[in-house]
Amino acid sequence: MEIEAALPPPSIRLNTTSRKYAFRALRLPTEHPISKALGLKNTDFPGQDDLSSPARFKEPQTTQLNRIKNSISELGDFSLLEPLRHFYFPPWNKTPPFTVNISELPKEEAALAHASSLKSLGKDDVLIYSDALVLPEETTGVGIGLVVLEYNTTSKSFEKTHQQSANIGPSQLVYNGELKGVTRAMEHTSLQAKPGRYFHIYSDNKAGIFRLQTPSDKPDQSHQIRAYKAAKTTTDLKAKISIEWVPGHNDIPGNELADSLAKRATKLPPESMEVSYASLSSKLKETSI
Repeated sequence: MEIEAALPPPSIRLNTTSRKYAFRALRLPTEHPISKALGLKNTDFPGQDDLSSPARFKEPQTTQLNRIKNSISELGDFSLLEPLRHFYFPPWNKTPPFTVNISELPKEEAALAHASSLKSLGKDDVLIYSDALVLPEETTGVGIGLVVLEYNTTSKSFEKTHQQSANIGPSQLVYNGELKGVTRAMEHTSLQAKPGRYFHIYSDNKAGIFRLQTPSDKPDQSHQIRAYKAAKTTTDLKAKISIEWVPGHNDIPGNELADSLAKRATKLPPESMEVSYASLSSKLKETSI
């Protein structure tokens, strides 16, 4: 029956379910009963105030929860996990301080529409393209690239005025890099904002844009918090921000510049060894066979 249904043996299915449970437990608030149970120490046992009590010196028993937790210990260093701030975003205020525009056109048509939209922009508009990638060989992590284009009144065209590149480390996915790239673009706007300016941030990753658009306590929240703080500073200075999707590898000059910066960044020394939940989830799927 299992062979006909293409199901793994029960032991493998049970192990996979347990490891997924352990992964979810990592994301729980520290005040959650399961988090507390997984963090038991000797001083949590009865007799902690009585130095003569044998219970003071007992080693904590290995519980089923601890066994489940240890089942994913080889996936990474959990002390380097990205931070989560539970209940940071109030449920009554989840409107982002920026607009989002994701075209539903096919890639080729979306690229043409993007090129056409640039013709209507002028001196008050700033274009920021971000990109991220990882190369399979001779790299040290995920690279991100950021390029800023501003209108030159003399040449009457947009020209590069700023660029950034960084390697965010080996325990990240390209998705994490896309989020960080847009976040850094947001932080750049907060430094350059002034009344009347309109910052157009372009990314070719729809998943990253959707994540920034919807505040929550889920993984990659730290980028979201940084982006929202920067965007709030920018809008307080009477400037505007929009995040817009552009198709990658469709001869969009700004996107191509950001892509080349990201490629070079993959060979830079990593700026962090932080472990993302997305990379852990990817490893978990690889081992759940």
